[in-house]
Amino acid sequence: MGQQLGNISLAALSTIALVVGSTGVVLAADLRAPIGKAPPIVADYNWTGFYIGGHVGGAWSSGSEATVSRLPNAAAGGFPTFTLDTDDSSGIGGGQIGFNWQFARSWVAGVEADISFAGIGGGSRVSPVPRLDPSTINPFSFASASHDLDWLGSVRARLGYAWDRWLLYATGGLAYGRSKYAATVNLTDIVFPVAFAATKTGWTAGGGIEYGGWGAWTIRAEYLYYDLNAASGSSNGIPSDAPQGFRYDWDTKVHVARFGLNYRFGAGR
Repeated sequence: MGQQLGNISLAALSTIALVVGSTGVVLAADLRAPIGKAPPIVADYNWTGFYIGGHVGGAWSSGSEATVSRLPNAAAGGFPTFTLDTDDSSGIGGGQIGFNWQFARSWVAGVEADISFAGIGGGSRVSPVPRLDPSTINPFSFASASHDLDWLGSVRARLGYAWDRWLLYATGGLAYGRSKYAATVNLTDIVFPVAFAATKTGWTAGGGIEYGGWGAWTIRAEYLYYDLNAASGSSNGIPSDAPQGFRYDWDTKVHVARFGLNYRFGAGR
């Protein structure tokens, strides 16, 4: 009996040793096997940083008009207040510079300044000059008004939401522009002309979408609406002893659609 137990114990120990030895060989083989490299972790695109760029597009005025009224009040001398259309459209081009700050993972805030050169010039003419009493209308009289916008600029805040390389944003802030104004009422015997240039301020708002596609370069498409407030001028007439005069008020509203290309300084991707 004792010998049988000894044989059984010896066999069990042999089996255990064989299993442990096999496991050790497998583990050693596993340790010697090359360890595969994990795929690199690619960080999300980051919009933070300064940038500079240029843009081209189109601009058109809509709702821009000159209001003509008689001094000292609208209906003095039998003349009603009337308006002349000064809408026009043109190409536009310029540059911009700004800074973006990405926070809370996907939100992007920033500030941008730009300037755009344009040649928006529009005007119209009416003949004869309207009067409250049709029987007193001079058939040779006329009134005209024009408005030429040379350039536009703005300083705007931006706030957007980013999906990696895509950025959808809204923008708004201060706007300014340089314009030339001219108008006249010609009653054949008396002329009431006015002409001047002025830099006007107002506001602008809009939005766009931008894509960071090639290293430090981004492209964008955006729309901006400008309201440069009112400009006014008046004329007492020629000859100068005319008893009354005319007042002219211009209202300038401009729409801009443009494409832009920016270079981001220090962009990692």
